Amino acid sequence: MGISPASVCRIERGDVARVSLRSLARFAGAVGLVLWVRAYPAGRRVLDTPQLAVFGRFRKATHAARGWETEVPMPIAGDLRAADVRGRIPGCVVMVELITRIVDFQAQQPRGP
Repeated sequence: MGISPASVCRIERGDVARVSLRSLARFAGAVGLVLWVRAYPAGRRVLDTPQLAVFGRFRKATHAARGWETEVPMPIAGDLRAADVRGRIPGCVVMVELITRIVDFQAQQPRGP
């Protein structure tokens, strides 16, 4: 691939600050894979209309004392994802992902071999 094995190891471990898409595509090709890239905004996204409707029904069906928040960052350092809804009651936190379209559900599922 034109780089040293040590450089490949550093990239695989995430020890480098930048890697070009061209390099990633070459790495993927070397092991028989095709690079697939998606871009997501780093900021907080807004729930869309169908998700808001589901959340409204969900909120009505739950106890009024629960405090619900929308678009809450995941409680994992460095993780840029957000849960659609977080509910808090004493001693419990519930993170909820509202899925309104099949394509949304499929995007949440891990890819198999």
